[in-house]
Amino acid sequence: MATRLEINFNRLLARCETMAKDKTAWDWRLEKFITALQDQLSELKKSPCKPSQETLNDYNKKVDFLKGIIEAEKLPTTAEKALAADKLATISSSGTGNSVKSKELHLHTKARYQKDVRNELLGLDGEDIQSKIIELYKRLLYYLQLYKRLLYYLQLYKRLLYYLQLYKRLLHY
Repeated sequence: MATRLEINFNRLLARCETMAKDKTAWDWRLEKFITALQDQLSELKKSPCKPSQETLNDYNKKVDFLKGIIEAEKLPTTAEKALAADKLATISSSGTGNSVKSKELHLHTKARYQKDVRNELLGLDGEDIQSKIIELYKRLLYYLQLYKRLLYYLQLYKRLLYYLQLYKRLLHY
């Protein structure tokens, strides 16, 4: 039977997971909520009607995962954030009783950081990726045409040199 403290903990945990999934909803409250989660978890561990040790371990892993997300978000570069998200994978996937919501949150967070890294590498700042790819493709075609033209002129130059050498030989005879 779940105590009032455990019910409140689960409600706050669900709220934190929902807020963490939606990056636009992040504000100062998420960090405060996670601190409150830690406090409630320590109270749950001290409670006379505490849940099983496996459940407490699962709760602890979920809170640690949420703390990791907050800490990863504070990192300066997107590459460091993506690396931190990969390290969070071992925390979130190591438990046996992890909920689907926690796994979904992990995958969503990891995908968001990978998208940020990809956008940074491609030089995208909120632009449409499809239009950027088309622009890069057009540039590639342009430089390919220049390269072909350059090869053509190089072949002409080689022929001209060859004919000049032949002409010099003919003049010397």
